[in-house]
Amino acid sequence: MENNSEKPHFEKLVGLSKEERPYQEGIEGIVSRKLTECGGKTIEKFEIDKTGRDIEVIDFVKGAVGEYTGKYTEKKYNIPLQNIHVFNPGGVEEFTEQKLVVGASSIERGSIVVDRVESDTAFAMHVFHEILHLNSYTALQLKGKEEPSIETYRSGIEVIARNGEKIFFRDIEEAVIELLTRRFYQENIITNEVFDEEDKKNFPICRVEERAKLEALIDVLWEGNKNRFKTKEGVEDLFLEAQFTGNLLKIGRLIEKTFGKGSFRKLGEGNLIKTES
Repeated sequence: MENNSEKPHFEKLVGLSKEERPYQEGIEGIVSRKLTECGGKTIEKFEIDKTGRDIEVIDFVKGAVGEYTGKYTEKKYNIPLQNIHVFNPGGVEEFTEQKLVVGASSIERGSIVVDRVESDTAFAMHVFHEILHLNSYTALQLKGKEEPSIETYRSGIEVIARNGEKIFFRDIEEAVIELLTRRFYQENIITNEVFDEEDKKNFPICRVEERAKLEALIDVLWEGNKNRFKTKEGVEDLFLEAQFTGNLLKIGRLIEKTFGKGSFRKLGEGNLIKTES
């Protein structure tokens, strides 16, 4: 199922009372609101016009996102071009008050903001990364009764506690997104004439620590379960499937089988699992 509207897709809305459930469809309409402020700053203050080359790169990225996510789920959010906001270098960091750099995504808005770095390769990879977040499994929650708001409850593998005080699998979720972004580089950018050969060397280094932890975890899972998987990529695909379907059961069982009971929750809480003998 493809959503071509400006409303971001989501699979589930939690937090409705018994009395509110008959009005769920109307309440879900809140999601389509266009939020344009962040810390008092408006997107329009930072946004620059997209050039023809920007649009060419973005269209290339959107096509690749559809191909990759289609391997794991039938659902995808075809983000409209007007929901991709391009800033001058440094704009995202200023817009988010130093919380994020280069790129950011908003499930509630169904939009992304990305710095237009000089390199087409780096720009494409940042856009790809952020669009993947919007195409991940999404569950939202309704919070507050006096001034109700819609907030994220699930974003791919990431789970946010209902009280908002704890986030599970945040580092793993970012590492999984980066894992697929690197596949995109190797399989789409390097082999494509859309990008200049010299420019292809401009490979952005992102989420180094998170990727290292995930790679170490996948290595151990692969070594301990070769009877189940033909290649290490099969283990990676299990994490990617969970990212786009929201089904954590398969990776949970694999981790518990490999590391013991309670290890999956331990990983979700950000604690280290011993990955070396």
